[in-house]
Amino acid sequence: FTGPADGVGQTFRWESDDADVGSGSMEVASITPDDRVDIALDFADQGTAETWFTVVPEGAGSTVTWAFSTDLGFNPIGRYFGPMIDDMVGADYEAGLQKLKTLAETPPEAPDEE
Repeated sequence: FTGPADGVGQTFRWESDDADVGSGSMEVASITPDDRVDIALDFADQGTAETWFTVVPEGAGSTVTWAFSTDLGFNPIGRYFGPMIDDMVGADYEAGLQKLKTLAETPPEAPDEE
């Protein structure tokens, strides 16, 4: 982790010999409070992408959407795999959203009183 402890500029970097994981980084690019968080992704030699969370109030709760976008350009291999991105990362996004829901719906623990 580099950059500030939280907020814009916070960066997470990873390196792996596992081809399915690869190396790269993700950086919080912008935050619109109560609305949206944009994250810049860099997958090293595999290119860049953008991902974002949007929050839409609904009744007593909210709906959070996690989206992903990348420019596949004219690379035929990228264009071949492009339609499969949802199959490759969709389950991870759904699991991440479920974890976020669980955290958001879990009341914080009260501090111990002495």
